[in-house]
Amino acid sequence: MQRTGYGRSRPLLGLFGLLTLVSGQAGWAPEALAKKALRPPAGCHGHRADGGHSNCPPTKPGEEDDELNPAMIADVLDGQMLFAPCTQSANTSTCAITAPGAACPAGSSTDLALRGAITTDRTSQVPGTPDSTYRLTVHVQGSAEANVYGTGNSSGTGWAAGGGPASGSKQPVFMIRVTDPKTGNHTDYFLNGAGSASAPAQGVSLVDYTANLDVRGGSSLRLVVSDPDCTISKNCRGNDCSNPVVLGSQVDWRLARKKASEFDFAKPYDGQWLGLSVTTLSLVQ
Repeated sequence: MQRTGYGRSRPLLGLFGLLTLVSGQAGWAPEALAKKALRPPAGCHGHRADGGHSNCPPTKPGEEDDELNPAMIADVLDGQMLFAPCTQSANTSTCAITAPGAACPAGSSTDLALRGAITTDRTSQVPGTPDSTYRLTVHVQGSAEANVYGTGNSSGTGWAAGGGPASGSKQPVFMIRVTDPKTGNHTDYFLNGAGSASAPAQGVSLVDYTANLDVRGGSSLRLVVSDPDCTISKNCRGNDCSNPVVLGSQVDWRLARKKASEFDFAKPYDGQWLGLSVTTLSLVQ
């Protein structure tokens, strides 16, 4: 899903000579990135961590303030995972995601995306300044229920920009909330959109698609998984739990490189999950 209004994008590979294509693996290699380009505004001196200029983009320890590494931009999403783990069985095909004996929290009464139990909630900031907009192509993979997000512009693959869950929805929400640093307004990007206005079928399905996300430097990105009634489908295809969804060898090599030591992609996960890999990064003018 590409947002309009920012003009044409230019791959950082062609513009700065920073991104390296890996033979047999489309995308960029963070370890091959140079240490310069993407320079901040003139007069930006010192590191934020050391009380530097407030307009300076955040930098890694030891790097000069005028050396913003593109890997730092991609890392806000690359290798991130969102989880809704089963904590106790409800019946043969559903499970609770709250602690045994715990009541389901009401959550937000006005923000429908934050109702009920929240099992993932992490926020990070995009490096750079608000005058720069970056386009990240994100590979979304995993196993999750579909949800309907109303007026969200769904691509039919699972990506839905804007909109939100219905007040009567019982399905989990997998979301990236982007807050603009200039306006303070946020836009929600849902990762498990059903692609239609009809009620999604019960059970989980294999999620595997790519989408474009445009973000300004300085934006905050909040990754959230929530569920309004604290009950989700187990890793079952409909009511059939004998054949769980497993990503296995289909996992993106970027996600595997970062998470294989802590997550077994070859085994069925007890619950639902989605993982993110940034495949390309462009500067939008």
